[in-house]
Amino acid sequence: MKRTLSLAVFASLIATAVSAGQGVWTPIGPVGGGPTLFAPDPTDARVLYAALPAARNPDGETAIWRSADAGVTWSAANHGLEGERVVALAVDPEQPARLFAVAAPQGCESDDPGGIYRSLNAGRTWQRVASASLVALGCSSAIAFTQGAVLVGSDSGVARSTDGGTAWSTVSFPITAGSVFALAIGESPRHLFAVTPAGLFESRDGGRQWDGESDGLASAFISPEALAVAPSRRTTLYLLSVDKELARSDDGGRTWRDLPGVPLLPYLRAGLFVDPLNANTVFAYSTVGVLRSRDGGETFQRLRGGLPPPSPGIDIRTTVHAMAADAGLRILVGAYNGAWASRDGGEHWLALPLRGIHDNPIRFLQTDAGGRGEIAFASFDDLFASAPGGKIESMQPPVRGQVLDLSLARDRPAHLLAVRSFVANGTDHRFAESVSTGSRVSLPTPNHPYAVTATSDGTLFLASGSRVFRRAPGDAPWRQVFAAIPQGDFLGIVGFAIHPRRPTTLLAVASETRLHQGSYTVLFASVDGGSSWRRLPAAGDLPYQAYNVFAFDPQRPNLLIAASHHDLFEVGLDRPSATPVGSHPAGFSALAVDREDSRTLFAVTPNGLAQVSHDRGETWSKLGNAFPAFDPNRAAAIVQDSASPRRLYFGGSSGLWELDLPER
Repeated sequence: MKRTLSLAVFASLIATAVSAGQGVWTPIGPVGGGPTLFAPDPTDARVLYAALPAARNPDGETAIWRSADAGVTWSAANHGLEGERVVALAVDPEQPARLFAVAAPQGCESDDPGGIYRSLNAGRTWQRVASASLVALGCSSAIAFTQGAVLVGSDSGVARSTDGGTAWSTVSFPITAGSVFALAIGESPRHLFAVTPAGLFESRDGGRQWDGESDGLASAFISPEALAVAPSRRTTLYLLSVDKELARSDDGGRTWRDLPGVPLLPYLRAGLFVDPLNANTVFAYSTVGVLRSRDGGETFQRLRGGLPPPSPGIDIRTTVHAMAADAGLRILVGAYNGAWASRDGGEHWLALPLRGIHDNPIRFLQTDAGGRGEIAFASFDDLFASAPGGKIESMQPPVRGQVLDLSLARDRPAHLLAVRSFVANGTDHRFAESVSTGSRVSLPTPNHPYAVTATSDGTLFLASGSRVFRRAPGDAPWRQVFAAIPQGDFLGIVGFAIHPRRPTTLLAVASETRLHQGSYTVLFASVDGGSSWRRLPAAGDLPYQAYNVFAFDPQRPNLLIAASHHDLFEVGLDRPSATPVGSHPAGFSALAVDREDSRTLFAVTPNGLAQVSHDRGETWSKLGNAFPAFDPNRAAAIVQDSASPRRLYFGGSSGLWELDLPER
């Protein structure tokens, strides 16, 4: 199933080879990201602000971006907020160049101090105007503007400023309620609602005093989750409980009536949004996409019309984090894999291009072995490859299915092999495919494939469970050539690797599970074109002392450089040996060996450092400047351009980046 990534924009942005600044890591795509917050300028439909999570972690550090053309192009607006996790963002309607952001305090998925920040120049710079401790900030917050005042949700009530954010006072709720995670303006500018884990609170004097609001609410709403006020009729409110019970008020919150509820599982975090033009059109959004009611909350249907289709069950690729309306009354959706806008109440949606943002995750990054200068990778469910000359293209047409494995075939340019899976009627379906520019052919394979690759003569290898199958070029049948014997309780082969200069040397990468030890990686090697295989020795005496990353030694075909936690080993492929050769105190998330000098190693560490060693891992130094933040718990790779060895690529949770090394 195709995940929209503004592919036309991506192709036009990097339609020619991008030359990175020497010694500086430079983003080259794919264009896009996943906004967790929107803050439209209420006076100008062209101006939008958004918070995007660094390294694709929606509960971690964020960066603020600004668009002046309704979401087409974006520029960074984060100076002064570096390292902070922004949980609330808003534009002052009286002075649109003035913005407020709330950063979560230390301990709330953040190592930074947090606080209330203000920008007086449309996001170009930010200054902290109140510390987290001064106003008792919690892990969540909200911002609202009322007559002459700005309010920020805190852990005990609200923080309130009447001088544009310079001085702040705190107003407590009548009971201990926990962090305010939503603030909303009611039927007049002085009428406000605050939502907390302990219930709904109301103020009718601009936030100076607050009372508990419970008239007509069922006991389920002691724990509300979301509140939305209809912009076109501000006396109409919708309230959602953590159990996904729904209530509606048509008299400004004085009385409430129960509705059937939202068809979402109780443990799914959800939000509410009301169409700015129609008080009876209400949306609920969560980890399974967007649902819409057009009858005032009585019934809900899941939306299609351009939004990414939901996968069965909970799938992070369909997670929707935010909804908002801009000054032009477009409805905006911010999801894990992009942003969309609708002008017709959610009937049809168009993806926002998000030019300037390069924050889409990269998996299966690899280069060709023939010196053609090709790279290939997957992002969400889309496949990308570069032909000679550097042009990177999406390998269309789209197809349904999550990418489980990807291999850049060696027989011809821009030829990919992939394994995909999708769930239908509760059954996991898997299939392999051969993909070239503009074409896609399914491969007949043994049951339940998980990994596929091909050598330069067109010989295919496929993994299914613990077995390896081989098929000669042409229409020859698949033949089983290997069945791995587990030393634990379960073993499944999940990938292949072929030596860049000796296509008869292959690795099969397996995941083995052992009771009480969990899952760990096991490597099997063949040096005779897949006819015979052997299990490679582990990093220690026990089989679960496994390697987490590895790279072939281009100069020595029967040798592998592999990392296990902090240590590096030379692993013999034709002899049972594992010899320590170096280490790094931070460990390894990605590893590559220089094809021109096998004593030079390139590495990425889990704490976000790009490193180079010129002595086989004994000592390390910094590799380039401006290396991107990434999630070490997600796949990452560092590879060398096959045609230009002085160029490196890094792919991880924050996109594709390149680095030009100085000449030797």
